[in-house]
Amino acid sequence: MLLKEEIEEYRKFGERIVREAGKILLEHKKNFKIEKRKKDFFDIATDADREVEEYLITKIKKQYPHHSTLAEESGLNYQPSDFQWIIDPLDGTKEYIRNSPYYGTILALEFQKKPIFGLFYQPEINNTAITAKGLGTIYNGSKYQVSNEKTLLKSFINIRVPDTRLDNTVLTSYMDVLNKIIRKSYRVRSETWDIQALVFVSIGDLEGFAIPIVTDKFGPRWHDVVAGFLMVEEAGGKVTDIYGHPITNQDLSKGIVASNKRIHNQLLNLVEPLRLKGYNTDRQ
Repeated sequence: MLLKEEIEEYRKFGERIVREAGKILLEHKKNFKIEKRKKDFFDIATDADREVEEYLITKIKKQYPHHSTLAEESGLNYQPSDFQWIIDPLDGTKEYIRNSPYYGTILALEFQKKPIFGLFYQPEINNTAITAKGLGTIYNGSKYQVSNEKTLLKSFINIRVPDTRLDNTVLTSYMDVLNKIIRKSYRVRSETWDIQALVFVSIGDLEGFAIPIVTDKFGPRWHDVVAGFLMVEEAGGKVTDIYGHPITNQDLSKGIVASNKRIHNQLLNLVEPLRLKGYNTDRQ
């Protein structure tokens, strides 16, 4: 069991190094270089991704040499420790290279495989969402709670729009669920990043968020969402898979449903056809 004072120390340290990392992103935006392409033409990494990741890992290793790190570009640096830092150096790389201001860095810390700290910082627009276990969720300096709305028909729901990375059968099932959510909620939105949607749930701008199918080719990775999961929970919300079970062991294979808790079961009922068809029993 960690003391609040210990968690607060990690929070302050994490916020400090991410703000410094933001300066690297701003400087590189003037003359970034694409260093590698991944699975598709627009799935890329820049020198800014690499330098921010290296900076954060260096700072973490200096301060906490026995902690593990799991980073988007370099992967796992394992240490026999209860602590693991999760790093996404540049979330929104596609926006970054197109000169959009909507990108940022995500940092989280897990203790015994459960998140205790999370942060999403957008340096160009100076937006900061930060959370820590037992300390609540703070957005741009103010503490927030999830929405009080109890009715799905009055709710704003964010759902990731599917694409051709899903095969035709799975895509059809996904669209069936999307159609149900459109018809049963007040409005459906689709934010650019999953972390931003989770932030919006945590501060009450959205009532719910769903990615009912996650595969190896489609959907977020742990570094994209774990900080947001803690933000939602610390603001009074709920995060589960499509079966209503807690998401554990960095396993997103059974989809994601996050909400203000009050409409959670209503959202789960809409993804029931996917449960009956057996999707998300394994990453596809």
